[in-house]
Amino acid sequence: MSGFHVWNAFWHWYFEPKAFETAGDCRIYRLIGVRSFKRYLPTSGDLVSRWQGITRIQRAHCGLNQALLRYESVTRSHEARHIFGALSMLAISWWSITFHDKGQWLALIAANLLINGYPIVLQRYNRIRLQRALAHFAALHNGRKADRPLASTG
Repeated sequence: MSGFHVWNAFWHWYFEPKAFETAGDCRIYRLIGVRSFKRYLPTSGDLVSRWQGITRIQRAHCGLNQALLRYESVTRSHEARHIFGALSMLAISWWSITFHDKGQWLALIAANLLINGYPIVLQRYNRIRLQRALAHFAALHNGRKADRPLASTG
């Protein structure tokens, strides 16, 4: 298997939701406050989006299913950007702590968590919800009852 295929297989595995993430209707995400973070995110949270009239899922031309698939892909892209940002910030933090002020490590870790950690978790949470919606609509389209109703708002 070539390096390219291994790399793609890794990212496919990484982006797929894990059992512990989906357990209990994404309970782990609710416990760490991802829904509140999603609501109050200053750049693109639910309140800011409503205030600015932003619609995340545009379904005008391609239908709901295609719009959901496209947005699911967007969550992967946003998550990958934040992973790169988190790793970059960790490298800068390591350099700063190693060669400069050793007392700022806690502030650097907290900033990285807020700037990159929570957005990564938010994208994973959104992707789980999108995949559930896609499975629900696929089941309805195939004329069978959906395995589970669309759960949890927010």
